[in-house]
Amino acid sequence: MVKTIIAGIWVCAVTLTAVYFGSSNGSKPAIDTGVQAPQVEYLKLKPITVPVVSGATIDGYLLAIIGCNIERAKLANKSMATEAVIQDEAFRVLYGIDSTKYKRPRKADLAEISQVLISQLNQRLGGEAIKEILIEELSYIPKENARAGRG
Repeated sequence: MVKTIIAGIWVCAVTLTAVYFGSSNGSKPAIDTGVQAPQVEYLKLKPITVPVVSGATIDGYLLAIIGCNIERAKLANKSMATEAVIQDEAFRVLYGIDSTKYKRPRKADLAEISQVLISQLNQRLGGEAIKEILIEELSYIPKENARAGRG
């Protein structure tokens, strides 16, 4: 009985000592280099519905859900409604792209759309604030299916 109590006290003492030294030696302050990592934040835009026009008729609609990684510190005009500008520019770019890219899409089209959006947005926002465009969904819905409510 006495040996069990002494062994229990010994185990408690060793555990407490290990915890004390482990926590005191591991809490060295980080070295501050004076350079901060850029604060990049993610903006998810509202869904955009863009009419796909060829000639004088509407062929269908494009549903796009887009997000972007933005570094607000690099914005030229910090008081600008950034989300509204991004939404507007995304609509303009998607509206201006040839309708055949939506009817017969290729893998390279997404990369091209992303690069055009990044360059146009950075030009419009006045800086290199937009780091990446993330396309969550890009769906073409023919006019016949949109009218009937079938996607």
